[in-house]
Amino acid sequence: MVNKMQKNIPLHRPIIYFLSLLLALSLSLSFGGFALAESSEESDALAEAGYSIKDIPHVYDEAELLTEAERTNLEADLRTFIEKYGEEVIFVSTRDTRGKSTRDFAADFYDESYPEEEASGAIILLDMQHRELNIVFTGYMMNVVTDYDEESLYDAGWDSLLAEDYYAMNRDILAQMGALLDRGVVAGHSFREESPEKAENTLSTMDIIISLIGSLGVGGSFIARNKSSYKAKTRPLSYSVVNNSIIHFAQPIDELINSTIKIIPVATSSSSSKSYNSRTTTTTFKGSSGRTHSGGKGRKF
Repeated sequence: MVNKMQKNIPLHRPIIYFLSLLLALSLSLSFGGFALAESSEESDALAEAGYSIKDIPHVYDEAELLTEAERTNLEADLRTFIEKYGEEVIFVSTRDTRGKSTRDFAADFYDESYPEEEASGAIILLDMQHRELNIVFTGYMMNVVTDYDEESLYDAGWDSLLAEDYYAMNRDILAQMGALLDRGVVAGHSFREESPEKAENTLSTMDIIISLIGSLGVGGSFIARNKSSYKAKTRPLSYSVVNNSIIHFAQPIDELINSTIKIIPVATSSSSSKSYNSRTTTTTFKGSSGRTHSGGKGRKF
């Protein structure tokens, strides 16, 4: 019975099944390769447009100032901002700057998060240890945000900061930052380096001891050498020349007659006309990594 049924099965059916299977497998590989190529092309296009595709958080609420819902919403706001403008902006809150100034802590934190040479963006730092809001810029953002614009960012989030609404503070600062990016680089924009601060003059304990020993030695030798000159001597009788003279000399008095005073204006040099303009100038500084940043003025609250 079995042999009879096997004889009735057409021989061409297994071949058709096998060919169908090969065709399905080939189509699957082709579509998969096309999808991978398309995804790769999209990533390359985004990279060329300046977008940094990084699967890292952009909210570092170390001081725990935000609720869980606010952290989630702020993370979404920052990612939307980054996708629109291509600038990596992060928010950080801390209660310990590890012995650094607020500005230096912000610059170092950004450099550690984005060590790439072409990194561009900003960090919004809320330092609860020193009670200071600080914003530091990197890359293209330094061209857009001038010294005057930096103050407008602090102004944008100030009322919300004083009201302790830290999510609204970030939202308002991002809105103003987006407006500046939409405006672009101002005409006549220029950079200037921050003037280095003079090192404070300090004395060590050893310097003080050496100075005391040296001063005592010099002073002692001076006193010993001139001791005899301090002995009291008989003063000679004084003779009053004015009271005993016949001729008296008057002091001369000069008077200017028919004199005129002429004021000659001094022309200012052309270099003095190029004064500092906060609306068109960005002041830069170098972080500990050697990268150039701008901003960092900070505002105490």
